[in-house]
This record gives sequence, structure tokens and C-alpha cells, in this order.
Amino acid sequence: MALGFPAPATAVLVGFVASGGPAFADAGYDLKAGWYLRGAGRDPEFERDGRRQQVVAAALGLLTALLVVALVHESFFQRDQFPPVVRVYAVTIEAGLQSGSASSLLWWAIPGAVIQFLGGAKRQIGVLLSTGLLILNPIAGWTVLAGIGVRLAISRKERSNGSGWLTVLAAGLIAGDALWSFGSSMFRL
Repeated sequence: MALGFPAPATAVLVGFVASGGPAFADAGYDLKAGWYLRGAGRDPEFERDGRRQQVVAAALGLLTALLVVALVHESFFQRDQFPPVVRVYAVTIEAGLQSGSASSLLWWAIPGAVIQFLGGAKRQIGVLLSTGLLILNPIAGWTVLAGIGVRLAISRKERSNGSGWLTVLAAGLIAGDALWSFGSSMFRL
């Protein structure tokens, strides 16, 4: 908005980022989990076949997601169920339309940058803090703290970061949570 993009074009860009960002991040974790599960490339033929199967599964997942969105998007919009980041983008676009709002956003960007700098690039503390401020459900914050605690305990016990099997475990937990959330919300419909 500060560069002069019109509001409709900015809204389309926001929609693309809000939907594409998590999807690409999830795909990256899926590929990483597959790499670990297949033995980290020890068998090249098995690795190629596994990657091919992952691409087919991802394409099937995309088609399923498109179908589900086509069927149920209106009920989500009617119940005001939007991801928190979309609300941030909407407020930012609205602020860009009002004079003087950009300076307020810039003012709050300074403490965000300081927090991120103090935490370091690998920790993403600024992003975690802002995400925590956006999520209305307090159990989500406690769940993140519990996950960090489990990771620290395992890392100390094994004298390593345990990243291989913990990544696979985390991917499985995310998949299970998504299936449960989707299933329970569909049951309530």
C-alpha cells in the first residue's frame, strides 16, 4: 500500500501469501519427513520412487482440498472463521488506506525487529510472539510451550537435537490434528 498498489491488487496478493505460505511450508516438512523415513537417500531407486509417490499424494491432497473448499467455504465465511494472519493483512490494508497509519505500523515494527534480533534468526521469537498475540485460544500457547519442553528434554537426554525422528513425529502430530479438526468441524456441520 505504501508503494501505491491499489487495495484490490493488494488483497489478491494477501490471499496468495496467506494460502500459499503455509502450504509450501507444509510441503517442505512433508518432503523432509519422507527423506528421513526413506533412509536419507541411502537407496537412490527407493528415494526416487518415494519422491514420486509423495508428489502424487500431494497432488491428490491439493485436489481434495479444492473440492472441500468449493463445498464448505461459505459456511466458514458465514461463521467468521478466518486464519489470524488474514485479519492482520486486512487491518494492514485498511491502515494503508488511511493517512498516518503507516507510521503507526512502522513504529511497532521496531520492537518486533529488536525481539527478532535478540532471539536470533533460527529461533523466530518475534514471529512466535506475534502469532501468540493473534491466536484467541490460550491452549495453543500452552501446547507450543509443552512442545518446546519435550524437545528440550529429549535433546538433553540424547545429547543431540533429535531432529530426524522429532521432525517425523511433529509432521504426524500436525496431520493427526488437521484430520481431527476437520473431522470434528464437519461432524458439527
